[in-house]
Amino acid sequence: MNKFSKLLNESLSFEEIEQQVLEISSVLGKPNVVTLNFGKDVGYVFKWDLKLNIEEYNGSVEIERVKKLFSMIEEISLAMKRVQDYDVEFKIKEHLYVRFIPHTESSESYEFILGQNWREIRLDYSQVVKFFKDRGFRVKDVKLVDIEYKETTEVKIITDADELAKSEFVTLFNDEANKKYNETEEINRFVICEDRGTEILIYPQEDQTFINIQAL
Repeated sequence: MNKFSKLLNESLSFEEIEQQVLEISSVLGKPNVVTLNFGKDVGYVFKWDLKLNIEEYNGSVEIERVKKLFSMIEEISLAMKRVQDYDVEFKIKEHLYVRFIPHTESSESYEFILGQNWREIRLDYSQVVKFFKDRGFRVKDVKLVDIEYKETTEVKIITDADELAKSEFVTLFNDEANKKYNETEEINRFVICEDRGTEILIYPQEDQTFINIQAL
């Protein structure tokens, strides 16, 4: 058992987890770390700049960086099988992301909309992830999409969820949006959630409105 895997079975404090990703940081630099709130439990997303573009030609320096990077990914993939209290997931785009999601009890209610700041409607990434995780699915990606001619921002959620879970999410989200718009008046711009088959789309009804979420 490697040091990373052994640690995760014995302790899951942030400081100790952070120490064990220093090998990645030695190659890619200091990561940005985002804390995810799951009630009494906490999750983390570590994000490193890859310092290369895989869609462009690269040289020997970048090749060595990629070799070291995939060596660390292999170590993390082995650790996934041994972690008792967290799901460890990763993705590679222009950045490397490593996500630690705690095993938590299923919730009976969720609050996806954090609130509004002028023209911006803020969504809670942690609650979206928890909803699907409670049902045995993953949020594979979250994308912010600018619609320039409308001066709006939309959110796309990519998940491996089945149709039943996606339908339940859409219903719960729209019920919350309707309540916060019509009853509690926590937001004054209406937000709509739809299942588009390959993705869940959340978008504003009005122009010049921005839906924002941590795209982790």
